[in-house]
Amino acid sequence: MELSTPNYPIQLPNLRREIIIIDYDFGRKKYHMKLYKTNRRDCYRVVIRNKIWRERIGWSKILENIRLNFVRIGGV
Repeated sequence: MELSTPNYPIQLPNLRREIIIIDYDFGRKKYHMKLYKTNRRDCYRVVIRNKIWRERIGWSKILENIRLNFVRIGGV
């Protein structure tokens, strides 16, 4: 059985991830983050509204910032 194996190192795309958040709590607001590769495999260059937010930041810190910047609202 012949299986093809990927070439190593794997060539990753420049745009690695996009995060789109639509918040309906106080009207409809859409947030869009683009995460680009950097010279470290566990970090990203984050662009928001065509401006660099962070030159290099890790995935855990990105998620932490999202969590801290969206206020939790009590249910009615």
